[in-house]
Amino acid sequence: MRLIHRRTVYTSASDTFRLVVIGDTHLGNVASDEKTLKAVCQGIADDPRAYWLGLGDYCECINRHDPRFSTDALAGWLFGREEMRDIARTEADRFLDYTRPIAGKCVGLCEGNHEASILQHSECDVYSRIVEGLASDDEHRLDHRGMITWKFERNGGGSWTWPLFASHGSGGGRAETAPTAALTRLADQVDGVSAVIMGHLHRYEHHPVAKLRPEGGKVRAVTMHLVSIPALCGEMEYAERKDLRRAPTGWVELAITPYARAVDVRAHLMGG
Repeated sequence: MRLIHRRTVYTSASDTFRLVVIGDTHLGNVASDEKTLKAVCQGIADDPRAYWLGLGDYCECINRHDPRFSTDALAGWLFGREEMRDIARTEADRFLDYTRPIAGKCVGLCEGNHEASILQHSECDVYSRIVEGLASDDEHRLDHRGMITWKFERNGGGSWTWPLFASHGSGGGRAETAPTAALTRLADQVDGVSAVIMGHLHRYEHHPVAKLRPEGGKVRAVTMHLVSIPALCGEMEYAERKDLRRAPTGWVELAITPYARAVDVRAHLMGG
């Protein structure tokens, strides 16, 4: 499991940073919400205190050899000779078109099961292409899951470190409680983090859990945020054939105020 260290300097006690979590965009699928993805990326670029975390399944990565392949499920921009020659590469390059302007604001990138599957079956390493395409001075490769320690230092003295555990997620589960169960399983595996964030299930859940932790010479009550993010993609054809549950699409952001040691989880949901 990989560990990434981040350091951010701030000046005012009121400074608040946004961590936007992007995942399950499935570019290449006709149901992918590219309009919203473009707007979210532009919002990150325009905000000097905004950063982002990627949780995988950035691309659909379903080629013509995949049993799930259907021309009805393809985005219109894939219907060209060059685009169809290498579908996954075309999708990865499109994701990079959206995210390269915010490459330096990325705190970490997880690999999704769609990227892992096409590497396993077709030897096409979409995940590495995206990681390398967003290369900056900071490391951001997390593979399937990893940890990030984010240290906020205030000019004039004082610092606070916010540790988080990020995973693409795994498994299925049609029950309403599936995201909660998956988040609990992940949280049971890690210690000393203040957030557990996962994707994959395409459903938003947020469960703040109080933890007692020795810190700064005394015992503090710390809130651990368990978060499952929605997808930036509507209902896909093969999901419909399996009668999978519809869920609101959207994205999640965490507002972090280091001086107050406060984190506020905000979901932006856009229908089912």
